[in-house]
Amino acid sequence: MLAVQAPPKPVKMPRGGNSRIKVDDNTPRATQDCKVCNRRRIKCDRALPTCGKCRGRNLECPGYGLVLKWGQGVASRGKLAGKSYPIRNPEHAVASMSRENSNITLATPPKSATTSPKSKPHKREQPFKQHTPAPLKREPTFSNVNIVRVDLLDQPDVDADFEEEDGHLGGGCCGGPVDTTGGWDDWLVSNGGALNTTTTTNGLEYYDNKPTMVPSPPSSVYSMEYTPPLPDFDFSYDLNSQIPTILQNASVRELIAHYDQTLAAMMVWIDGPQNPWRKIMIPLAMQSPTLLLALLAVSANHLSAQNGGNHPAYASAATRYRDSSLALITNRLKIETQALGYQSPDPTYQIRDKMDSDATLAAIIMLTNFEMIGSQTNAWRTHLDAARTMIKLRGGATQIAPDDDQTSSFLLSQFFVIDVLASTTTFSNDDAKDFELPVNTPTSGREELFEDFLKVMHQITRWERQLSDPERTQPSIPPPEAIQTRFESARQRTARASTAFASILTDEQKDDFNHLINVYHHSGLLYAWRSLYNFPSTHPMITTSKRELYRSLHSIKDQKRFAVDLVYPLFILGTESVGDVNTQQYVQWRMKDAMAVTGFSNCLAALAFLDAYWSEAGVEESWVSFARKYGDQGHQFLLY
Repeated sequence: MLAVQAPPKPVKMPRGGNSRIKVDDNTPRATQDCKVCNRRRIKCDRALPTCGKCRGRNLECPGYGLVLKWGQGVASRGKLAGKSYPIRNPEHAVASMSRENSNITLATPPKSATTSPKSKPHKREQPFKQHTPAPLKREPTFSNVNIVRVDLLDQPDVDADFEEEDGHLGGGCCGGPVDTTGGWDDWLVSNGGALNTTTTTNGLEYYDNKPTMVPSPPSSVYSMEYTPPLPDFDFSYDLNSQIPTILQNASVRELIAHYDQTLAAMMVWIDGPQNPWRKIMIPLAMQSPTLLLALLAVSANHLSAQNGGNHPAYASAATRYRDSSLALITNRLKIETQALGYQSPDPTYQIRDKMDSDATLAAIIMLTNFEMIGSQTNAWRTHLDAARTMIKLRGGATQIAPDDDQTSSFLLSQFFVIDVLASTTTFSNDDAKDFELPVNTPTSGREELFEDFLKVMHQITRWERQLSDPERTQPSIPPPEAIQTRFESARQRTARASTAFASILTDEQKDDFNHLINVYHHSGLLYAWRSLYNFPSTHPMITTSKRELYRSLHSIKDQKRFAVDLVYPLFILGTESVGDVNTQQYVQWRMKDAMAVTGFSNCLAALAFLDAYWSEAGVEESWVSFARKYGDQGHQFLLY
């Protein structure tokens, strides 16, 4: 943090420098010496943005404050255990590994950072603790989020340890006083309370209810000017000039680390070095306050859920970060709408504009996950509408995600996943009439896990919507055998794609994942039999898939490792359990256990639907038919 000190006397430049350079008496000064002057053991004039003595000697001044390096992470095992691995130049990295490790220490956030009114203005930060990764979602070999301390001095420096304010910037998650001097607080809005969850046609009306008069980010905290992306994020940051001030707060770093080590691992089928929820989302959040605030909101909300609501500061921080992100999203959507069709001739502007759009779409997707954790509202539906609006404003999937654009491709893929799964649990008459087809994932040539499965589900949902609306042209539905063949092809492609993770899975974990593939295979078949053909519960195809689904679910040895992935198949099994009390109890127990393990409470709405279906459905009434009536009463849910 920078402070204005009493005007000092002009500083004379050292011999050999420019003797005419003086520091203006009215110029604000930094609160500590720069690292170069400290190393040279000379008095620093603490001028801003860099000290005059470095300028006079034509030296590169690193600035003031803690310098961080967002590296490629640290290997968790093997010969590279504990060593940085810069992918940009691996040969050089291996050769200089021992020298590099002598200057780098790993830091991860503390579990809490509560403050006391009697605490001193500054305190020395305790060493961060590594969190234990979730089972099976193995700790990745590399991570882009680990904050690595880079010591720029050749000898010990008493000022090198990071000291931070006890104040918690922007209503920090641990309940300390708000620090309003850093500038980031200008982006935060006051607690918004309950959300208006009215579903809209495009998401704009919902976001219009959130604060929109958000001031521009202070230039001293966060520069909105475009800077070219740096490959592999193998670089150092000066906190006071490059990274938003909010990242200097221990509570915020705790939230980012929780996202990295826990939430990002839950978002993928198999966690690994290329996990895009780390590799793409975290660096993008470092460039966008909109996405960073959404990320912090999700992390705080999840920590609140894991603590059973016994830590109100987490819930308060989650609400404030969410509302602040929504305010920025609103502004961005208005800009996109007003500038529809406008293309700047300046390529720098276009690149920056694309980054802002990507970050806004990422923030909307992130906030959809927010609603899966502790919210019992339908706000996820409006987030989904807003994401669809954003994609349309940018010209659709084919326009915004070329093959070499990993960020846009990933974001569209995540939207596709959410939209497909949402359309399989929401069956209102209005939805059937005004149904907008989910955006197809871009064709990348890669075999993504379960991508083919979702595409089959998407096609089945399209046919079901057409069948349910007599005003539409009725589709030509293929025979059940053709559906079986298509799902079998999807199963084989998913199995082939999973071989890319063979090196990080044990034999038992490989068996479990094969069972997971079968679980989704038979879940999809059951959805098809009920949606397209309305087979009775005694039909051989229904009984066979139900039996195989239950067997595969029961065969997964470590249920907790796949808890977040099993809620949708468990729901499908529940829809086939009318009158089967034992299976009903099994489904209820497993879904409640999944919520306890993951901290996500979206299963509650699904369990409420199942309870209603089991008790109210008529004999041989399809759950799809019941869900359509259920949706007409305003009950909607998403299992994701």
